[in-house]
Amino acid sequence: MDIFRRIYGVLYKEFLTEFKNFSSAASVFLFVLTSVIIVSYSVSSNKLSDEIFAGITWILIFFTSMIGQSRVFVTEEERGTWMFLKINSDSTSIYFGKLIYNIIFGIAANLLTVALLLLFNSTFIIAEMGMYWLSVLTGSIGISAASTIISALIAKASSKGALFPVLAFPLILPIILLSIDATILSIVGASPERINSDLGVTLAYAGAVITASYLLFDFIFKD
Repeated sequence: MDIFRRIYGVLYKEFLTEFKNFSSAASVFLFVLTSVIIVSYSVSSNKLSDEIFAGITWILIFFTSMIGQSRVFVTEEERGTWMFLKINSDSTSIYFGKLIYNIIFGIAANLLTVALLLLFNSTFIIAEMGMYWLSVLTGSIGISAASTIISALIAKASSKGALFPVLAFPLILPIILLSIDATILSIVGASPERINSDLGVTLAYAGAVITASYLLFDFIFKD
C-alpha cells in the first residue's frame, strides 16, 4: 500500500541521515559508557539491593532516552528540511516513520545500556533474566512513544534542550514507575503473571500515548 511505502521512505531517510555522521549514536554511546562506568565504580564496594539496582537501571535508561530521542523532529528544523518533508509526505507517514525510528533507536540504546550495566555488575543476581529484559523492552517502547510527540511539540521552540525533559517527564513517569516495579519483580523472581500485569499496563499506556499523539500530530503538522 502507498501509506506503508511512504512510512518506509521516512524511516529510510532517518537511518540514512544517522548513518551519514553517527552524531546521535556517538553521543548516546559515549554517555552510556561514561555513566555506566561511573555508576558501577561508585557502587562496586557496596552490595546493591534489588530496589536500588532497578532504580539505577531506569535512571540510566531515562537519561539515555532524553539525550538520544529528543532530536527526531528537532533536527528537521535545524537542517531546514521540515518544509521539504511536509511537501513530500503526509502527517501519518511522517509521524509513524519517526515513531518507528525512535522505537528502534531507543530499544537499541537502552539494551546497550542494560548490557553494559550487567557486564560491569556481573555479580548481581537476577532471578528472571528473560522478564528483566522484557521489562526493559516494553519500557523502551513506551518512552519512545512519549519522546516522539514531545520532540514534535518542541521542534520550533527556542530552548529545545531544556524544554524537552520538562515536558517529557510527566508523560514518561508512569512508564518509569511501572517498569521499575516490573524490574524489581523480575530480579526477585516473582511469578511471570505478576510481572506481565505491569508489562501489560505499560504497553496499554504506550498504545494510548501513540493514539493520542497520532490524533494531535495533524495539528502540529499543519502549524
